[in-house]
Amino acid sequence: DADSNTTFVNQRMAEMLGYTMAEMINQPLFAFMDEEGKTIAAENVERRRQGIKEQHDFKFRRKDGESLWVTIQTNPIIDRDGAYQGALGMISDITERKRAEDQVRTALAEKEMLLRELNHRTKNNLNIVASLIHLQAEASDNYQFRALAETLENRIRSIAQVHQMLYRA
Repeated sequence: DADSNTTFVNQRMAEMLGYTMAEMINQPLFAFMDEEGKTIAAENVERRRQGIKEQHDFKFRRKDGESLWVTIQTNPIIDRDGAYQGALGMISDITERKRAEDQVRTALAEKEMLLRELNHRTKNNLNIVASLIHLQAEASDNYQFRALAETLENRIRSIAQVHQMLYRA
């Protein structure tokens, strides 16, 4: 209704939130949310009062304290005089989709961390090899070996630069 109290609930919504229909009727909309949800819902209610209808993802709090992610499509109810009477919300449970998205985000973060570590180790190992070749060449009196070692060192440093460019890309 206009005061954000629940005036109608169907059996499926009550089951999703873990309440009976009777427990939900006349309860404030905010009774089914955590503090973050209440803040977001207050902004959404204000948009309904302005006549704005929209669809968005939203997190409710079940009776047992667990989260219930939904896609909610809301439409304001306006009387003939243009006064806000309340809103109608159509809800679809997307909790499993949100869990899957979280798992994908977690897996991606782990892979990005592994990629950074692999890049770091590869870069360090190439620098170590190039430095060892440089030290060996410095210790040698053989001109041909020194020229060959310098060429090899430059090639390894080039590989390291290509590797770094690929990593950045």
